[in-house]
Amino acid sequence: MRVFQTLGILGMMALGLTSTTILAQQKQKTDLSAAMPSQVKAKDLDKLTYTYAIEVENKLYSGYSLLGINPKSIEEVKTDTGLFQVGMMSFDKKVTLTFKGGYKSDLVVLDQWTKGNISFKGNLIYMIDGVIVNASASTILLDKHYIVDYTVIPLDQVGLDQATAVVQLRMKSAANFKAIAGEKKKKRE
Repeated sequence: MRVFQTLGILGMMALGLTSTTILAQQKQKTDLSAAMPSQVKAKDLDKLTYTYAIEVENKLYSGYSLLGINPKSIEEVKTDTGLFQVGMMSFDKKVTLTFKGGYKSDLVVLDQWTKGNISFKGNLIYMIDGVIVNASASTILLDKHYIVDYTVIPLDQVGLDQATAVVQLRMKSAANFKAIAGEKKKKRE
């Protein structure tokens, strides 16, 4: 009788482990980009990061963040599903951006922009409109026409292995223009 009880308990444990393993495998197969909404509006672009191929002006970018693109300059946002090959990476979703008539963007990746504009040697931490960019500089698209100004602020080096600075970028937004006007007013006083 004890042998049957022991075998029953072992059998139940094996079934439990098997079902747990199957459930874990199913969760692992879940497509993270499946959560992409079917309709994307320009104001929601900052929520789309790193999981989609992005087409702007007939050029395909490999899953870049759109933090540095002015949503007001975009006329249409179209989303497509399928297989999109960009370099060595393939994506199953694509966001296509169409700019308003006459608007020409000057897109550049943040680390390329840095090479052309900042001479600081060391680690850089980026902020766009006061929000720390928690991503690699090689994955952020910027429209050069959308940048108002930038500042480089070296940090106190106590406890840091390498020289580090914060790069604060301000984009063309109503809040930033208001802040700039306030700064100019204070300087005049």
